[in-house]
Amino acid sequence: MTLHATRGAALLSWVNSLHVADPVEAVLQLQDCSIFIKIIDRIHGTEEGQQILKQPVSERLDFVCSFLQKNRKHPSSPECLVSAQKVLEGSELELAKMTMLLLYHSTMS
Repeated sequence: MTLHATRGAALLSWVNSLHVADPVEAVLQLQDCSIFIKIIDRIHGTEEGQQILKQPVSERLDFVCSFLQKNRKHPSSPECLVSAQKVLEGSELELAKMTMLLLYHSTMS
């Protein structure tokens, strides 16, 4: 299953509007999680993620999943809301889900 182009473009428009990095043209460009970490820093108003940016992708992904897990409004299970394996495999839908969850957090904080 692939991500609908218009929906992907809308999410990328939001990401690009934050000006946390160079403009992103494809959802797959988010796979290394560096932009997600910069968005989290923007949401928190801190730079705590700067050290994580120097770590391997798997640790950056763990950081993002941890943020999403501890900041969700209605915890239902201990697992991350997204599949780390699918993100590492380049699933556009999973990357879009992470983007949408960060959009939600940014509007609710």
